[in-house]
Amino acid sequence: MSEPFRRRLVGAGSMVFLYLLALALPAVGQRGATGREEEMAVHVYALRHQRATDALRLVLPLLSQRGSIELRPGGNTIVIREVRSNVERVLETLHRFDHEKRQISVGLWLIRATRGAPISPPAVVDPKLRDYPEVLDRLRDYLQYNSYSIVGYAQAEGSEGDGMSFDLSQEYDVRFRLGTVMGLERVPLEGFEVFRRSVELGSAGAPRSLIRSNLNSWLDRPLVLALSAGETDALLVVIRCELMTVTEGDS
Repeated sequence: MSEPFRRRLVGAGSMVFLYLLALALPAVGQRGATGREEEMAVHVYALRHQRATDALRLVLPLLSQRGSIELRPGGNTIVIREVRSNVERVLETLHRFDHEKRQISVGLWLIRATRGAPISPPAVVDPKLRDYPEVLDRLRDYLQYNSYSIVGYAQAEGSEGDGMSFDLSQEYDVRFRLGTVMGLERVPLEGFEVFRRSVELGSAGAPRSLIRSNLNSWLDRPLVLALSAGETDALLVVIRCELMTVTEGDS
């Protein structure tokens, strides 16, 4: 047997040995350093401020393959069964989530955008928009229209977990539920839905839903949704959420 052939044979045997060794190793996260299965731990967590049902969506992606979670809605409590090495990470996330409810200011605009002859800078039909330069800038970035006019506007404050309803005009309503702010960056708008009512004389029937979705809005940054958009005009909903600061002396 030639020397080069013997070296190739030894190399192939090493690869087979390494492959069999890899098959014999335990899966990562299922066994500890000693080769034994990790010990399980059970932790009962009663939320004081936020809803346990909301915490489920946050905790589930953090669990290992052996982990599980149980909801006890009557006591706003969840029961976590997880490998002991991962419990602390789950609890740290829950502690950050279960903060005192914050106040959020929500402003909604219903805006009609139109495109005419090229104008520079763009002409703003409604001078009220000049009071909100960040909204106007966001509109210009979203679609290249020349003019923007406010069809309806509403502003209200609510706490995390509150349901909110806005009457933007005779035709349009908006409803959603404020979620829990995480990381002081985004606020979930759960079940965000825009309704249109018929205003024709003698018409009847329930309002028609135009859009329904779960949204995540950046704080202090307008979010733009197009209810309809054509080449010459568009109807837009703009949402701006702002975290209210607690001043000294507030309860």
